[in-house]
Amino acid sequence: MRGANIVALQETKLKDSHHLSTFTYHTQHALGHGKFFLAVNDPRVVADHVSSPGDDPAHRSGGVALVLDDTVPGFRELQHLVELGIPYKYMLVRTHWQETPVYFHCVYAPVQSADRAAYFDSLPREFPENSAHLILGDLNLPMDPYLDAENPHHNHSVGRVNCLEWLNAASRLLEIICTAHNPGVVRHAWKKRTRCFLQQAHQHVKSHYSREKALSVLRLTEARRLHADGISSDQDLEDEEKIFLEAVDLWKLYHADLNFDVHASKNERSTAHFFRPLTKVLYKTPVRSAR
Repeated sequence: MRGANIVALQETKLKDSHHLSTFTYHTQHALGHGKFFLAVNDPRVVADHVSSPGDDPAHRSGGVALVLDDTVPGFRELQHLVELGIPYKYMLVRTHWQETPVYFHCVYAPVQSADRAAYFDSLPREFPENSAHLILGDLNLPMDPYLDAENPHHNHSVGRVNCLEWLNAASRLLEIICTAHNPGVVRHAWKKRTRCFLQQAHQHVKSHYSREKALSVLRLTEARRLHADGISSDQDLEDEEKIFLEAVDLWKLYHADLNFDVHASKNERSTAHFFRPLTKVLYKTPVRSAR
């Protein structure tokens, strides 16, 4: 969760209130005290919850949750609208961005196609005209039939019309965003994370090859000593020499690949010398003949 501002969870599968307290404790340890807002829709965490006769504690299912950190605008005004939730399947959190009401929807549509249409029809639709909506979760259906499986089943699209009707408010919001003035901000955090990952991977590979080479040297030295003392045979020494040569070849191959990457990066880099203007001698050289 440390790398995300908003996290929508489905299938929380919480056992009881103690289970929720444990989850809250670990989240607080990761994000910091008072640095996050947690809202849960899982009736099992209520103290007076009575399990249904068919419930199996060992095979729990369902439950949704929203976790928002303190960098989210309107963090101090976040409010869980419990009365609008659907047990285990839907929850709603509200805040304000200046004068605009903002709603965070956590959706977990039924897997069974027969229940999907009724589920989307039961979702709340009465919101202020100027409100903004962020819809997260699992709709459990393909929004575009062309992006479905290679051999799609007719049950896959059941409830899609009902879902699109509920998402109609989001399309109106999209029109406002597209027409509004927005200078745009390019975020390059993913590049920094990728660079750090590649640097760590490079250090790991380099240390691995260094250890393998050092171990092969020690093993070869020990094999030569044992052979000189008459403890090991010629075949044992030959086997160790083969292992040593393989380790050396891998080390050379690693350095060759590394040098190739360095030279390729430098050679493909544009320089001022490459883009220099033509010299005056070339301007004044006449073309005397052509073939």
